[in-house]
Amino acid sequence: MNKTLAVLVVGAGLLPGCATDFCGDATAPWVQVGKSVFAYEEIVPGEVLTVQRGSQGAQHVWAGLRARGLHPGSEDIEEGLANDDLPWVEFQLESDEGLHSFNTRIRLPLDRIEADRLFGLDGRPVQFWHWVERPDDWATLDMTELEEQLETEDFTLRVIIEDACGDTVSDEVAIRLDFPPREDAARGEAG
Repeated sequence: MNKTLAVLVVGAGLLPGCATDFCGDATAPWVQVGKSVFAYEEIVPGEVLTVQRGSQGAQHVWAGLRARGLHPGSEDIEEGLANDDLPWVEFQLESDEGLHSFNTRIRLPLDRIEADRLFGLDGRPVQFWHWVERPDDWATLDMTELEEQLETEDFTLRVIIEDACGDTVSDEVAIRLDFPPREDAARGEAG
């Protein structure tokens, strides 16, 4: 009887997704969204982030996060998928009109940064559209003019994490966008 009880207790600690060393700890779940290409930096509310143009016509801003009190998932993606312990991570870019960002919800392990259970994720592109709903005449719009208008608007950069223990936390910060000059505009082309 004691052997059966010991197996049940040990077995419960090995359930997929919720290692006892992360779930049920005393640290309240917390996350902070920031900017990050290679190294995390805190965003000052209202800060202007430079938009990066992609090779296929889309654009993005770089984001990252720091977190505590969450299950970071297995350190290896394949192991985390097999263990079903990877957190769901989503970055969003929103204006008063609604969400501009693509659906970026993905399962990723969080990097272990410090011994005191600070976790992070760096270098995540937050791809977005110029609009919330694509207009029928989008191909005829003056994109330089549209980007100049977007540079005057307030946006919210947000991160949402749901870990394997059922904790969900989010953080957001107000930002502005700065679009680099368009190559097609420099050549005098429409578009």
